[in-house]
Amino acid sequence: LVKLLACLFRRERNADNLLPIVSVSYCWLEPGHPDRDGRQLQLLCDKLKDLYGGRGLLGVCKDYGFSDMGVFIDWTSGYQKDTALWSEWMANTALYSLSDDELRKVADRERFV
Repeated sequence: LVKLLACLFRRERNADNLLPIVSVSYCWLEPGHPDRDGRQLQLLCDKLKDLYGGRGLLGVCKDYGFSDMGVFIDWTSGYQKDTALWSEWMANTALYSLSDDELRKVADRERFV
């Protein structure tokens, strides 16, 4: 409480040393790859650079004392070409509790069957 009050009276910005995160989602450009030539990623980078020094959310973050910001891009969140390639895996709820290493072993085993 003392730290909060001190921040309010001193107008200290980003007293908790937090990092804002922006989440970005966009459609795949083709069935087999989300952004093969990196065009959408380049547009996104250019837009973020423009917005960071201006108004809006990114400008406010900078004004509030953030010198950096995280960007989460979920373009790899799901393979979209052929649902038959992944729908069987998604239906197997036993796989949900496996670690990444265990999932890789299962995938390698099934690949050679």
